Amino acid sequence: MKATILRTALLGLVSAPCLAQADNLQLYGRLNLGLEAVRVHGGEAGTRLSNYRSVFGVRGSEELADGLRVLFQVEGTLSPDTGAGAVAARDTRVGIQGRWGTLFAGNWTTPYNGATAGLDPFYPTTAGYMSIIGNGS
Repeated sequence: MKATILRTALLGLVSAPCLAQADNLQLYGRLNLGLEAVRVHGGEAGTRLSNYRSVFGVRGSEELADGLRVLFQVEGTLSPDTGAGAVAARDTRVGIQGRWGTLFAGNWTTPYNGATAGLDPFYPTTAGYMSIIGNGS
């Protein structure tokens, strides 16, 4: 845990000058938590905090010459219920964009998941299609 905090702090210090120069910088996220009442048969009742895919990210871009733009995004997971999380574990990329389109490299959602996520009534539960097709959940 201490190593993760130290790595995150170092990443922030190293990337702060780069982020300060971006003309289009956005912090975003989703805190998706549930407070649940739990009772075990023959045991005491209690409550627990459950995390349902909370995320946090930073994205931005910088205008270059002739309509070219360099862009970046770093998206990670948050787990307020356990204190866990990972920087750059979700949609993370660096690339360039022009009139011809966008070229980037990184870890990104597949076109299938992106196109059909809104159609899944069970997202983000274990009954959702992404869990059923074996995405690692």
